[in-house]
Amino acid sequence: MSPARHVAAVIALLGAVVAVRTGHAAPPNRVYGTVTLHGAPAPVGTVIEALTGGKVCGTTTVTATAVSGSSYPYVLNLPDPAAPLECKPGAVITFTVAGLPAGQTITLDDLGTFLRVDLVAPGIPAVPTTHTLPLPAGCTDVVSAFPDGTPAAAVAAAVVPAEALHAIWRYDPATGRYAGFSPAAPFASDLTAINRAELLRVCTAGPAALRLPAAPGSEQP
Repeated sequence: MSPARHVAAVIALLGAVVAVRTGHAAPPNRVYGTVTLHGAPAPVGTVIEALTGGKVCGTTTVTATAVSGSSYPYVLNLPDPAAPLECKPGAVITFTVAGLPAGQTITLDDLGTFLRVDLVAPGIPAVPTTHTLPLPAGCTDVVSAFPDGTPAAAVAAAVVPAEALHAIWRYDPATGRYAGFSPAAPFASDLTAINRAELLRVCTAGPAALRLPAAPGSEQP
């Protein structure tokens, strides 16, 4: 092979290598840690889901009840290769353990970060907020700015002061009835999740404020 052809072949090979490397998906965020359910270690086989806006970004199961050496009860790569487009860098991830919301959240990045997140369920996930809406005493009609599938408990936790909140109600015109959530009576609540743009009635015992989440696409780079 002539020197010119040899150089051309090397350049072509390097180009192929670069193409292969850039064709790979970005590395995931690897989340791991302990899992507590109802105050005790979650049983082996308990299902964990990671969600954003009601979309499932990944799922796994508990494989041990305690940390053993370098092994943790759960390890989860986010997003899953088959996850929807909503599971992108900047997405706020909430978790469920055996179908119950955990109190922990993370924000996905594109750096392949390893994150220890010890999950505790049931809990109230913290939703990032950008501004607040004043609530006078009584019931106030509010258009939800929360992502689809936000747990009602998370919306309730966005009301400050917490002791002012009586209940959150949503009217369903199809059935002609209200579904409600009260942090004082979760066992009697039938409003479990809230979607964006739904009309809510937030009832408070005194003046309060509702912390509203960031709008889609408003995340800081």
